[in-house]
Amino acid sequence: MRSQRANLKPPGRGGSLGLNIKLSVDLIFVDLAEGVRYDPGFTETWSLWMAEKFRKMFFPVWALCALLVCGQSHAESSVIDLDIPDVVAKVNGVALDSGYVKFRLDLDSKNRPKKLTRSEMKKLATEIIDKEVVRELIYQEGKSGSSPVSPETIQKELERYIKTFKSAEEYEKALKARNISEADLKKTIEVDILAKNLLDRQVKGKIQIEDAEVKQFFEAQKERFNRPGSFRAQHIFIPYVPMEVLQNSSEEELSAKIEGYRSEAEKKIREIEAKVKAGEKFAELARTHSQDVGSAANGGDLDFIYLGVFDLAFDEAVAKLKIGEVSQVVGTRFGYHLIKLNERRPPEQATFEVMKEEVQKYLFMAKAQKLVGKYIEGLKDKAQIEYFYGAR
Repeated sequence: MRSQRANLKPPGRGGSLGLNIKLSVDLIFVDLAEGVRYDPGFTETWSLWMAEKFRKMFFPVWALCALLVCGQSHAESSVIDLDIPDVVAKVNGVALDSGYVKFRLDLDSKNRPKKLTRSEMKKLATEIIDKEVVRELIYQEGKSGSSPVSPETIQKELERYIKTFKSAEEYEKALKARNISEADLKKTIEVDILAKNLLDRQVKGKIQIEDAEVKQFFEAQKERFNRPGSFRAQHIFIPYVPMEVLQNSSEEELSAKIEGYRSEAEKKIREIEAKVKAGEKFAELARTHSQDVGSAANGGDLDFIYLGVFDLAFDEAVAKLKIGEVSQVVGTRFGYHLIKLNERRPPEQATFEVMKEEVQKYLFMAKAQKLVGKYIEGLKDKAQIEYFYGAR
């Protein structure tokens, strides 16, 4: 429940923009708490935009594969003895224990392309602790305000989360595998709702984006809005590990059985490949066999994809295809794919009309980050914070 995307309402018409935005929890605690700011040059605009689009389509399977499966090869980096104390910090006298910090450190370190050194692990641990300090600050501020989160609201959000599991038994198993209780989950839900509501109030009605400002930004950064080449394709996707296994298995269980799951996944994709070569319709096979929930119902159609968005192996396979051809089995860090190329488009310059709304959103978020960042610094200045790990 720690990641809920921002809900951006469509920009209004006319001379200025007054977006009613619900700031996302991951924006608050990743970008703001760590001092990260978006690059005003809009670097890789199209790749970022398309990556977000396809993250929403494929996140349930692809992201879990990346976090829990692909990270297995350098799992040893997470067991380095960093001497993290039981209490990592205190915020106005409230102790923050190391349980979640160690869990997050283990997870984040495994989602890196290479094994982290000891100094890198210590730096990552310090960043996670800083983020948790900000969470606690905002939680305390929200609790002291006039808009507490009702138990009914928390329970409603919890029930929504539980419904993502096939059964209560699977839900309980998932909690146990991640070493968290339902009380921990409820606390996380409460923190996230309080934080979202509190930070919403810091930007509501305080930001206006003028049309002239949007136009000026676009003209100044025009060369950054070149669309790369793109292609339209269908695919059939078989993850290395079934989704239900990822959701309900501990890392130890996955490590012990990963090779068997991979072998079974390869067997499945080879059987599908044989059916394609025998002349069966690609779209029907995708509907029946693909485990990409975002595209299977549409016959595996991925719409247009900009180069650089997907795994490099995916792009390289497409580059070898002619229109209408189907690739051999392609292995990416997420699983196995069969890809059918349907159309290509060359690079082109995006127009202001096409990019106007995205630029509006970008400028709004940049200003919102500054406002919220200043607010968080104010909370830190008036709080009593003690750190027991990491140099600052």
